Amino acid sequence: MSEYRRFISYIYNYHNGKKRNNCGFVKVEIRNDICRLGVHLEAKELTYQEVPVYGFVRIQGKALGIRMGSASRRGNAWEMQVSTPSDHFASSEYTMADIKGIWIRTETGDNFITVWDDEVLDPDMFVTELPAQESEEEAETEALDCGEELHVQEDISQSLLMRWDNFLFHYPQISPFDDEEIYQCICIAPKDLSFLPREERQFAVNPFLREGYENYGHLLLGCHAQGRYILAVPGENKEMQDKHLARMCGFPLFKEARKTRQTGTEKNETGKFGYWYHFLNEECPSSPKPEFNQGSR
Repeated sequence: MSEYRRFISYIYNYHNGKKRNNCGFVKVEIRNDICRLGVHLEAKELTYQEVPVYGFVRIQGKALGIRMGSASRRGNAWEMQVSTPSDHFASSEYTMADIKGIWIRTETGDNFITVWDDEVLDPDMFVTELPAQESEEEAETEALDCGEELHVQEDISQSLLMRWDNFLFHYPQISPFDDEEIYQCICIAPKDLSFLPREERQFAVNPFLREGYENYGHLLLGCHAQGRYILAVPGENKEMQDKHLARMCGFPLFKEARKTRQTGTEKNETGKFGYWYHFLNEECPSSPKPEFNQGSR
């Protein structure tokens, strides 16, 4: 008989390493080797439209975060529903039994955590990848190039705004929407995610993103009227399972494309074609909104 478990775990705000007030909960149900999680967070200090949600495992003295998706703002709360196989939590090598809690961590360092064991937890323990294991000799050899590599990585992850004019020149621009909520849109490929901040590069192997790219031949990078960049995947929004899959894979928001046969909207026969997207943490040029340049490549 397959395992059945159901429980509620409460989320707390951690500030300066200390556990503070209760600000939400996680509902967990495990049935037929499928784990369903519902996240509800209330945090007045947050201004994001979505926040990343991680399950975490304890390993090498760290709390290794495994991204489950993003919680989206609904009024004064942030919510997310996600389903995942119990034996491969969020498509990882870890099982649900390995998961020790849920961690919501924003780019500005806000920590909202629920813990399922009794071990000590410090927000500084949180990482999204483990440090590489290497010998002292290898470390000494690689140290010669470390400064230069670090500089390159920081340049890649922090300079999207600085590179934007260059991107507009080199990447094809499209205008798939009827309004200017999302503008300065360019078509990119999964390989181009290497130019984005570290947290976005993981989407290069995201099955939802890869399928959208294979079906429509492009991804979308653009500016949102709220002043932040967005990464978007073309697709359809016909049924609840479309929304569920997109949210589970980290793209909870949807904007319908205009009903024209321009690049990327050839399959828009039912009025349900559009782009699933999420916000990047980096600010983009929000004013004035440049006019769409038909002559760009």
